[in-house]
Amino acid sequence: VPFGSTVIPEGALFFPRIDFGDGPVRARFDNNGNLVPFADPEDRYNFQPLTYLQTGLKRTTAGALARFEMTESLEVYGELTFTENEFQSVLAPVPIADFFATNLDNPFLTDQVRQIAEESFLPLGPNTGGFALLRRMSDLGPRISDQERDYLRAVAGLRGSLGDTWDFDVWAIYTDGDDTETLRNGVLANRFAQGLFVDPVTGQCFDPSNGCVPLNVFTAQPLPAEALDFIVAQPFNNTTKREQKLISGYVSGSPFELWAGSLDLAFGLEWRSDSVDYLPDPAFEDTGVAGYSPQSPISGEEGVWEVYGEAVLPLLVDRPGARYLGLELGGRYSDYDNAGSVDTWKVGVQWEMIDGVRFRSIFQRSVRAPNLSELFTAPIITTSSFTAESSDDPCSASADPVGRGFSDQCISQGIPADQIGVYEATAGFPAVFTFGGNPNLVPEEGETFTAGFVFTLPATPDLQFSVDYFDLEVQDTIGDVDPTFICFDPSNTENLFCENIRRDPVTYNVVEVSAPISNRGLTRSEGIDTQVSWASDLPDWAAIGGNVADLRVNLIWTHTLSRINQAPV
Repeated sequence: VPFGSTVIPEGALFFPRIDFGDGPVRARFDNNGNLVPFADPEDRYNFQPLTYLQTGLKRTTAGALARFEMTESLEVYGELTFTENEFQSVLAPVPIADFFATNLDNPFLTDQVRQIAEESFLPLGPNTGGFALLRRMSDLGPRISDQERDYLRAVAGLRGSLGDTWDFDVWAIYTDGDDTETLRNGVLANRFAQGLFVDPVTGQCFDPSNGCVPLNVFTAQPLPAEALDFIVAQPFNNTTKREQKLISGYVSGSPFELWAGSLDLAFGLEWRSDSVDYLPDPAFEDTGVAGYSPQSPISGEEGVWEVYGEAVLPLLVDRPGARYLGLELGGRYSDYDNAGSVDTWKVGVQWEMIDGVRFRSIFQRSVRAPNLSELFTAPIITTSSFTAESSDDPCSASADPVGRGFSDQCISQGIPADQIGVYEATAGFPAVFTFGGNPNLVPEEGETFTAGFVFTLPATPDLQFSVDYFDLEVQDTIGDVDPTFICFDPSNTENLFCENIRRDPVTYNVVEVSAPISNRGLTRSEGIDTQVSWASDLPDWAAIGGNVADLRVNLIWTHTLSRINQAPV
């Protein structure tokens, strides 16, 4: 089926729609600078031929390992590794898809387009009209990204025994990562906008700064070389520095025997600090670069202290109906600098009823603290449109807000009650969208329950069969939110997130949408895991160099009974 992008090399108007006699439609420019109907899908752009499906990779790695036995029960060890990765990715040429403005007497406008501009462009001031342009900058060639990643990791530790009962291990790790990304063939958004205001008398830019070259984007003809030189972004670099410091240690042992065997214990303490500094090229912040996702600095640090303990407690051994029965217990307390304090734990049971038949089950509570990107990404601001069609706005009369029960949500956004069912959204009306991190995030909390059997028949010890039921639930999941979806969800009776949508007080069109990363809601998955494992030794002739050879086969099957993803409510 022919398909592709509506951002095309010839250039198309997303707004306003043009009526060529059969109703308003999207239009594209021809080689003469006139507008003609956009034929869908025939006029779409195929962006795949220039896009790499697979990238090459060059990797250099060096490392050193060392250990020294100080005594029979004490050892010092260390590790030093360095890795460098280099690779390149290629994408189709820059897609320009944004709201722009031009002077209505721009000499590049043909008589047909000038009339359309005067009648249908959004009035933005004297002799100034706004329009939404879709233009593929195939004149510049594909977008190219060269990336280099360097990582250094150093480990130093001390491990050994404390008498005949306890073992210990204490270590420190330092990890340093440096990423450099070089991007090519982007378009400076501010210069693109600057070149659209052209003096009809001189044919030059009204604003001559930066050596402005007038841009004729109102034609399917490619831009001349001097115009491309004016708007193309010089290769620019985004750099990321990551650093982790970690000190950790534990003791483990079997301090005494119980009626059914030894009690196994482990206790540990850990401190960890993670920091990140991501610096996009100043061009992203100062001018904006079309063709690459908006970049925002990330700078922050998260530290955590953790203390934990685990135990394996045998209850019965070699009793009728219980070849083995034991408990597995564990708990951990974590205190994060930003995300706060949380605790996790687990309670499990192992019960081997007879030889070859074992029941296992565990219930545990786990957490995931927000990562540095989710916490500290600075706000990203983009300009687009809330509506491609008027009916895309749930408050628009054509979307039937009264019949769909959206009256309260629309009123909460500032639309007067007497305009509900009357107001009609303007397709393509410009709006500002804000995304980014959220330092007020709290950890995700998960609860997991699993229970199942493992069968190993004495007659076929190489064949093992297991089946387990699982029920996984995570609350306060972290991720992007869609305020529109949430606000107009019929179950959202409290109009939550509706305040994240701001409307123009005169036209009532949406002009701002705020969508920071949030604790979104809940996800739950329930199902059955099945695994069949078989292993067998192979004949001597199958071995290499006098070694042994064996064959192992695993058949793994998961049947999902239900899966639920719930947005914030």
